[in-house]
Amino acid sequence: MKGSLVLAGFVAAGSLASCVQVARSSSDGTPLVVETRSGFAGARSDSVGAVESDWIRGFGDPRLEALVAEAIEHNAELELAAARVARANALARRAHASLLPTLDVFAGAARGDSGLGEGSRLDLGLAASWEADLWGRLSHAERAAELDAESARADWLGARNALAAETARGWFLALAAARRVEIDERSLAQRERVERITRARLDAGEAASAEVDLAIGTRASALALAEQSRGARRSSLLSLETLLGRYPAGELELAGDLPPSTADAPLGLPSELLERRPDVVAAQRAIAASFERVAAADAARLPRITLSAQGGYANSELSGLIDESNLIWNLASGIVAPLFDGGRLLADAEAARADRRAALAGWVATARNAFLEVETALNDEAALRKLEAALAESVERLTRARALAEDRYAEGEATLLELDQIHEQLYQSERGRLDARLALVLARVRLHLALGGAFQTRS
Repeated sequence: MKGSLVLAGFVAAGSLASCVQVARSSSDGTPLVVETRSGFAGARSDSVGAVESDWIRGFGDPRLEALVAEAIEHNAELELAAARVARANALARRAHASLLPTLDVFAGAARGDSGLGEGSRLDLGLAASWEADLWGRLSHAERAAELDAESARADWLGARNALAAETARGWFLALAAARRVEIDERSLAQRERVERITRARLDAGEAASAEVDLAIGTRASALALAEQSRGARRSSLLSLETLLGRYPAGELELAGDLPPSTADAPLGLPSELLERRPDVVAAQRAIAASFERVAAADAARLPRITLSAQGGYANSELSGLIDESNLIWNLASGIVAPLFDGGRLLADAEAARADRRAALAGWVATARNAFLEVETALNDEAALRKLEAALAESVERLTRARALAEDRYAEGEATLLELDQIHEQLYQSERGRLDARLALVLARVRLHLALGGAFQTRS
């Protein structure tokens, strides 16, 4: 008999569960899924934009790819975003559970006097209850929770994409700092060479002491610039190591150079690329969730219908408790309609509508910012590409001019001041070309981040 009771209880719960299957379908008939294989709640597998996570490969730097993977694995802020996704998934499952029946086991013992003499009572059984989602209050709340989970997932993707971009930026800054040290050290070596030539010419009576002072002063200035560049290189290494989750010791090995000039971005980038941006997706999901909450708040002001079933045993003695003659059961239904609550439900509905307006305004701001970031990055690339080309030509011609000026100075046909001016112009052009190249690469990083990934959409 005990087995038959348990079976009957589960059958009753199953019957109640079958009543909610229709309530778990969306308006277009698509079954709602609480948690997908990708680990977030959603209605369909394409509910969150397809963000290309491999755009880093476009820079052709395997070391950078390894550093991005390391940063993603050890970044605390990304782990915080992942925790928010897990929490949103749990709340989505909880919202779905509200649509299903509840099944409880109960047991009790009591002793008292009902007027017919002192006696005992023992109870053991199962109880099931279910609220009919007549107006869609529970299903709207479930859908809102699922959309919140999708929004949290999009925020996690955005944090992951931003971390990849920040790692790339730190790596390129470190490479540029190392390259800047090379330029300044080469400039220092040239100034030291000029100082030695000037001292030799002074000893030979071919130069004045003022020229030696000028050579020593320019060499000292070059040394100061080199020391400054070395300090900037170490600072960039410390920042990058911290971003990677390492102890900032400045021991990260720098190998390679900045990527070559990036190819032009494709013309007519489709708006679908912006629609996959994680922050745009999150804003869209927030709007959808706000509509669901408005519907749930309106439905909460309507009557609620509940069904309950209970079955078990009751007896005065434990030895005969589980006996067919002691079996008790009951089925009940009830309706509850709000009559007076001091305006609480109305206030909840007004708050939900205010949240909806805020979500719409947030989406507009996010969309505008997305277009601004893309246009800014494209504009910067166009200007920087021309600047880099002009500085490259400047370096090439000034290099030839410096070689000729050094020969003329060694032969006494040019002054030290003329030679120093050419040196200064050359190294200024080299530094400018490096800065332009770095800015161009960083602009491409910003463009990928603004587009939410690579230039191609996923098939």
